[in-house]
Amino acid sequence: MWIRIAISVCIVATTIYILQYGATFHTPQCTLLGFNCPPSVVVDGFTTDKYRALREVYQEMFDQGEDLTSCFAVYENAELVVDLCGGNVTTALGEKNFRDVVQNVFSSTKTLVKITVAMLVDRGLLDYQEPVSKYWPEFAQGNKGHVTISDLMGHASGVSAIDQNIPWDVIGTDDKLDELGRILARQKHNFEVVRRVDPKNRTIAQFATDEIIQPLDVRFYFGLPEDLEPELYTYFYDHPKINMALRIMPRVLFSLPFVESLKEDQPFFWSVLTGDAFSTFIMVHKIFGKGSPFSYINPTAFFHSKQYRRVQHLAGMNGFSQAIAIAKIGRIMTEGVIDGRVFLSKETREKALTPLESEY
Repeated sequence: MWIRIAISVCIVATTIYILQYGATFHTPQCTLLGFNCPPSVVVDGFTTDKYRALREVYQEMFDQGEDLTSCFAVYENAELVVDLCGGNVTTALGEKNFRDVVQNVFSSTKTLVKITVAMLVDRGLLDYQEPVSKYWPEFAQGNKGHVTISDLMGHASGVSAIDQNIPWDVIGTDDKLDELGRILARQKHNFEVVRRVDPKNRTIAQFATDEIIQPLDVRFYFGLPEDLEPELYTYFYDHPKINMALRIMPRVLFSLPFVESLKEDQPFFWSVLTGDAFSTFIMVHKIFGKGSPFSYINPTAFFHSKQYRRVQHLAGMNGFSQAIAIAKIGRIMTEGVIDGRVFLSKETREKALTPLESEY
């Protein structure tokens, strides 16, 4: 019996050690014995002298198993000061440096959406303080008449999901945008305002492409064009949530006050506890319904589908791009004028960057 107890204690102790000290993407064999580890990654690119230490930290992330493939770019005062990438990936065109592929950038797409709205505000076509229904009267349905453009930009419109199932042919094509608009407008208490105020009746994707992406000459796509499929890196690394939560737990438990620590210092742990990890699953089910091939399954299957990659009107998540492109786009909010072209006035940039106070 004592032998069984000793073996059990060893197994438990080893498991705790692996969870507490093992790297995010290292296998137990790698953590304990140093084999079956990910291949070594050498970070390429450059930094200015001021940020030389950042490159060392970035390299350490790969060396320590906290990253596998990524790129990181930063502009400061109109100067590119960081442009680093690490890792090779396999695409339909063979092995590529991560710098040379495109990937779904998910919520980074919102950067372009919010800049698009700011540009419309700058041109006097929208006002942050006006209700959405001023520009889109049908939106007032479902007690949404008081929701302002500012609320919408601050994710405080009170509409987090769609009750009605939306078929692929409605959300995935331009010729049924009016039908999509009616569905969104009927939803009780998400966003089609751009098309209703732009003089050329352009969607967010069309406006951003014409007014931001092409002038900046960057690679950013709302929905991935079919001819770029070979350049796409489609693999999604599953983040080991239990592993991370257990590694964070000691710091959380010994931080006081307890609740404030959860909310402010350990947002990942907080998100696991509150169930936010399942929000993607809920979104997929809400949009495509029980009859879709993506209902009640791992959402990764949804993001791997070509149908998803072709949709242009999931403007908050369906962008495909690269780190350097997103960094350059972000310059609009800090500089306003890039390469002599005026994108945003200082006044509008200040409005757009002002923290919101909302009752929701």
